[in-house]
Amino acid sequence: MQSVLNAVGLAIRDAVVGMGSDGTIVTWNLGAEEIFGYREDEVLGTTMNCLFLAGEGQGTGVLPAGTFLPGRPARFRTKTGAEFEAILTIAPVSTDGGNAMGSVAVIAKAARLEPCLQKEVLQRIEENIIQSATLNDRIRNPLQVIAALAGFVDGDMRDKILLQVEAIDEVVRQLDRGNLESVAVREYLLKRHLTTAP
Repeated sequence: MQSVLNAVGLAIRDAVVGMGSDGTIVTWNLGAEEIFGYREDEVLGTTMNCLFLAGEGQGTGVLPAGTFLPGRPARFRTKTGAEFEAILTIAPVSTDGGNAMGSVAVIAKAARLEPCLQKEVLQRIEENIIQSATLNDRIRNPLQVIAALAGFVDGDMRDKILLQVEAIDEVVRQLDRGNLESVAVREYLLKRHLTTAP
């Protein structure tokens, strides 16, 4: 695992931190050294929790092996105490057999958008949020009708229909979670990077 993580880390300018199944840091690329100011020998065996500002990323450095944390905004602290914003993504690393053996965290420093792009970015996020919410409702409404009509069918057929309704509803719930993440990203951008709303 370490050799793979090292090879990937060397090719990336962002901070790439490999963690073992117990959450301890096992690899630390040059990007991480440049961003945080710590040498590899200073962080090996510790967890990522020491890199976050107080209250940010609680427990992230000791997430269970196999956990996927999609890109989200977070605030970090360098060795000298300087604070900065970045996008954190954590992905599991598994063996060929599918057993989780650790994870990789990628910390990409959030670039400040040019003023001319600020309004466009916020408008696109807003449009995506509205479109997602509308589509979710357009799926859920007929789904409720199908579930109600299934009550008039007896036996195995009703159970099969309701099973499919539950499966579709779960997909819509996942879309809702993505929508909430988009709202969080929009709020983060407004608060930390963008000066005006669309």
